[in-house]
Amino acid sequence: MPLLKLTDEQMLAAEPTIHAWVSASAGTGKTQVLSARVLRLLANDARPEGILALTFTKAAAAEMKSRIFRDLGRWVTASDAEIAADLQAIGEFPDKIMIRRARTLFAHGLEARGGLKVQTLHAFASSLLAAFPIEAGMTPGFQTLDDRSGAQLKGEVLEQAISEAADDEDSGFLADLGRLAVRHGDARAAQIMGSLLKERRRLANFRFDEEIDAALRRMLKLPAEGDAEGVLRDTAREAGLEMVLKDYAAALTRWGTKTGAERVSKIEAFFTAEALHQSDILPDLFSVCFTKGGDRMKSNEKLEPAQSRAADCLDQLRDTLWRLEIADAAALHLRVGRRLAALYDDAKAHRGAADFDDLIAEAASLLTRIPGAWVLYKLDQRIDHVLVDEGQDTNADQWRIVEALTEEFFAGRGARAEALEEEELRQRTQFAVGDYKQAIFGFQGTDPEEFRAARDRVQARADAAGHHFQPVPLNRSFRSVPAVLTVVDKVIAQKGAAAFGMEGTDIPAHKPHREGQAGAVTLWPKLGTDENPLEPQEAEKKERALAVRIAGEVRGWLDERRFVPSRGRAVQPQDILILLRSRGDLVPELVAALHARGVPVAGADRLRLTAPLAVKDCLSLIRFALQPEDDLSLGELLVSPFLGWSQDDLYKLAQPRLRDSNGRPAESLWFALRKAASPEAD
Repeated sequence: MPLLKLTDEQMLAAEPTIHAWVSASAGTGKTQVLSARVLRLLANDARPEGILALTFTKAAAAEMKSRIFRDLGRWVTASDAEIAADLQAIGEFPDKIMIRRARTLFAHGLEARGGLKVQTLHAFASSLLAAFPIEAGMTPGFQTLDDRSGAQLKGEVLEQAISEAADDEDSGFLADLGRLAVRHGDARAAQIMGSLLKERRRLANFRFDEEIDAALRRMLKLPAEGDAEGVLRDTAREAGLEMVLKDYAAALTRWGTKTGAERVSKIEAFFTAEALHQSDILPDLFSVCFTKGGDRMKSNEKLEPAQSRAADCLDQLRDTLWRLEIADAAALHLRVGRRLAALYDDAKAHRGAADFDDLIAEAASLLTRIPGAWVLYKLDQRIDHVLVDEGQDTNADQWRIVEALTEEFFAGRGARAEALEEEELRQRTQFAVGDYKQAIFGFQGTDPEEFRAARDRVQARADAAGHHFQPVPLNRSFRSVPAVLTVVDKVIAQKGAAAFGMEGTDIPAHKPHREGQAGAVTLWPKLGTDENPLEPQEAEKKERALAVRIAGEVRGWLDERRFVPSRGRAVQPQDILILLRSRGDLVPELVAALHARGVPVAGADRLRLTAPLAVKDCLSLIRFALQPEDDLSLGELLVSPFLGWSQDDLYKLAQPRLRDSNGRPAESLWFALRKAASPEAD
């Protein structure tokens, strides 16, 4: 298949002799540009092993590599005219020498030492550390933890942390875990601890010269010493709260209303309270001047100016309370997070393992430390061109790797000058492509601002070296119809550039490639509003209500035989794709609703095998068969459709069992079931 002709902007981005920084909207052909740039580099005699293309996912890397070798393979047998047409389509003006060279590129790519390197940044970092483990301070032959094995190890660390705290009677850490569970619940506390482990490197960077609690208080402009109760009372005293509240109470009494009397009673309760912190005293006191939403109550002429003065003083007290709570919560999470991080690092060291975050951090450290200087020297001999895909989702450490690899590009002839004659030196280039609007904010510590900052640094280095740096905006969409792009532009205009990490930058409007094509965007009113009310029976299951509405809409399209211009026929089920923000509770509800309306549906694109209740029941049966003393599995089995017990039946069996001195059952549920005489047990 001949190569598609690039647009002028795409050709500029694919120019192999310049440093290009591309801002590419969705559907603008960035993969085509990346592939074209590699083809042009190879056609201009760049060494295949000297090209390093770094992508965000393995799928993207495989797609790019497949495209490149597909085109190179076609050139082996294509006619001169066909090769020339392809090269012209991507911006080259080929002569006979270039066409002859193009026929050999497929073989050169296969025979190149290490092959054409199109890989993820994590894969590159892993190969780098594996080649230089001693210099990086890594265990030679280290094991790389993938997402699954990493999650398993983190789970083991959480269990170990809890069991060790209990066994060693580490009252401080055990108390912190207990507070975390009480504050958030067991399930949410486990999620938080998992999140803390993900951020362990950031947590490790917190270095305080004092206790965590004192340091956080100092940062929040709170007294470093003293309990919360004392800090609150000091704030109240400094604000003159007692006298102000007495004046306000007097005004409320003169007002002579039921509401006024209720507020007076709350003020009196505050004066008589022995403890302010961790009680209902302060929330009740704040309610005499603030609404439930935290806003000031409307001014009442009969209560002024006492009401305004009371609100001012209470606002100071409320602000102090908030800062105390923030300091307390932050200290709790920091203590737990740092303890878990230490245990996780110990567990990895014991296994000789590294996870994806370690690969990036250690590779960045290796390339930016003095011991890594000769590693950079070796890499400088090998790499001539670096291309970065999905730049908006590249974090700071990942950019450190890229910038270390390309530093010599802007510093002169570099290490290769020692091995090559002057006329044989190749121009070395850096290329990056990304889009703020597609940024996954916070993923793996990313910040779309890093993309802009990296661009500015590269431009400064290029300008200093006298190189040509070219920013290239790609905003012509080949994917979406005008109606969709218009809505996107309006949302961006309404939200503002700052919402997309582009504060102070004008976001260019999208240009549809398919001008005049039909299309529509329909915005449904939010469920539960006056425009789209919920029935009483739907209120507790909004996902089901939304799924029913979507299924009804789809059924309507099919029944009406709505015409699809691009297909030239009536709509069919396979023409419809339902995109969801995440794989949540709406997915099974939607599949069920479509089935109920007789709409053929392929189902979810991904299923968690152990999630369906039927599978869980089968697993409980298997676990019980393997270990009859497993009370939880037996309990799940009894109330499953296999046996059909009610929760009351299970309670009647489990509750009367003999107990030990600690109140725990002294006999298993299976033993109790075998000796039970109830009809259900038979």
